[in-house]
Amino acid sequence: MKSLDKALDILELAVLEERLGLTPGQAADVLGLNIATCSRIMNRLCERGYLIRLRRRGAYAAGPMIATLFNRQGIFTQLSRAAEPRLRKFAAWLDMPVNLAVMHGKERIMLCFSAPATPGWLPWHEFRFSNHATSATGRLLLSTLPAEEAAKCLKGVNGADELLAQLPEIRKQGFVDFDDTLFKLRIQGMLIDLPGCPPAAIGYGVRPEQSHAEAMRKLTVITEEIRSELLQASGAF
Repeated sequence: MKSLDKALDILELAVLEERLGLTPGQAADVLGLNIATCSRIMNRLCERGYLIRLRRRGAYAAGPMIATLFNRQGIFTQLSRAAEPRLRKFAAWLDMPVNLAVMHGKERIMLCFSAPATPGWLPWHEFRFSNHATSATGRLLLSTLPAEEAAKCLKGVNGADELLAQLPEIRKQGFVDFDDTLFKLRIQGMLIDLPGCPPAAIGYGVRPEQSHAEAMRKLTVITEEIRSELLQASGAF
């Protein structure tokens, strides 16, 4: 299993770094592995189509198998495809990133995100997140878990007891709308929870100069559209 973990760690890192490419030496530095091990794994992933060699000497990036796997009709691809075009338009209106996340164990995984075409803006440099208490998607997805599991996810977090007490109400209303005093944003989000489909949540921040009420209204419309599309495609689940 350790060998498998190493291969997956390298693959994820290569996808994150595919704009510039990832060398075995860089993978070794980040992951604390032997360069020869990284080189061997990356060559094998390349042979299987999960990575490709770039013109930059010794660098690798995501290969065609990554794209072809995404094109299959799985539950998570259905979620992502239903959300992506709508999140893209919403992000352009907000001029802020908007994301769709699901829970996996104690972490959130970003299924897809859209961001305004801001020069120099880069996506989050990770796939998994554990800052549940401060994010819209985190609070919403925690509300779908049994109380004991939610408590484990918040272990050691300041204000955990207060948030745990709020989760039943968040679950009931299906949305969050609160202030982030650190970044001076209004944090909003909405839950997508349908039979046969894993719970997912949309989240984003609203700048002070924009209408919080209008953002929430647009989110409600977007969420209902996504739910409707997923219900129509439910035979694929």
